[in-house]
Amino acid sequence: VLYPVSSADPVSVEASQVKSFEAEAWELGQGRKRSGRINLAVENEQGNSESREYDLDLELHNRWNKNHLMVLGQLEYDTTRGVTSSDNWTVFANFDHTFTGKWYYSIALLVRQDHFRDLKLRTTLGPALGYRFFDTRPLSLRTEVGIYYLEDDFYQQSDETFWGPGWYLHYEQKVWKQRLNLYHRHIAFAAANESGKYLWRSWTGLRAPMFAGFVAGIEYEIDYDSEPAVRVDKTDTTFRLKLGYEWN
Repeated sequence: VLYPVSSADPVSVEASQVKSFEAEAWELGQGRKRSGRINLAVENEQGNSESREYDLDLELHNRWNKNHLMVLGQLEYDTTRGVTSSDNWTVFANFDHTFTGKWYYSIALLVRQDHFRDLKLRTTLGPALGYRFFDTRPLSLRTEVGIYYLEDDFYQQSDETFWGPGWYLHYEQKVWKQRLNLYHRHIAFAAANESGKYLWRSWTGLRAPMFAGFVAGIEYEIDYDSEPAVRVDKTDTTFRLKLGYEWN
């Protein structure tokens, strides 16, 4: 039973319909809620390998009223014996607006560069329809499906463009007495024409809070392209140990 501010008469509400007992100011259209995380992994090996690795990634969220803007970024630059062995970056921006209940619509933009995949610039853009199964601190699960335009601009081979369905999924849950965060995120695309173009990129990991906002984590990334550039492997996998800082 709830007692509205504008009336003394109580209102009965089913427990399943109660999202939160006390809304935050940004949910009422008053201000914004900004949160984020930045991670850095640096490795410097001397001897037989003589390699240096620099990995940087960030996650930013801006929420106001029924709107949500998320920006993900990733940068990787590695050298082996003074020769560059990895040189790539990715930026993924997603804006969504909740229009009824757990349903929302969104528009996403992904841009990427990867020198060793002969990828000068990949641009993916399109609208989607999404649904939030869970949206709490202990458990968050949402997914969206849409139609996207994809353009690949290569260094050496001919450029390509595609249309087709794509989907995005984000899952995060507190585990082990709510001390650790288990997460999985993936982005996928399938071309609608007869090219057989299929993309899949996922990040799965475990994150542990340390102190004063600092966090440590492990992550496994899978990057698959069914039709990559000439003489380039279809699948890349990366395992990372990460140290970062987050704010809410």
